[in-house]
Amino acid sequence: MTDYYLTRRVFQQLRDIEERSEQNFGHAQTEKYMADIYKGFENAANKPHRDKSRFDRSNPFFLQPAGVNHFAIYYRFEDHIIIGAVFGQEMNIERQISKLKSRLAHEIDAMREEIKARTADEEGLGATPEKGE
Repeated sequence: MTDYYLTRRVFQQLRDIEERSEQNFGHAQTEKYMADIYKGFENAANKPHRDKSRFDRSNPFFLQPAGVNHFAIYYRFEDHIIIGAVFGQEMNIERQISKLKSRLAHEIDAMREEIKARTADEEGLGATPEKGE
């Protein structure tokens, strides 16, 4: 399995999604809903090349379904992906990516540096980003 990492933006988006779902659908449905989103992250990490047909919509990022109603926006690296945003299917995803492109790139680059630092630390050299598995 390829690892996946979530930016701070994604953690905030997931908190918001979970809160809205709890209010609208209750706890049991929210647990299933959130599990489906995380399963989508795992699928993106395990099959990051599956998204070729959507690349024209999300360039320079990649786009895969995350649950029933959301899409994960991510960047692929050699041995992991970094998920930079989660958008609802009802959103104009291309517009959101265009609007956030430079911020997403900055956040993903920052996460990439954290991952490098973590790797160095694990090798006895230096931070620990959040990692999903």
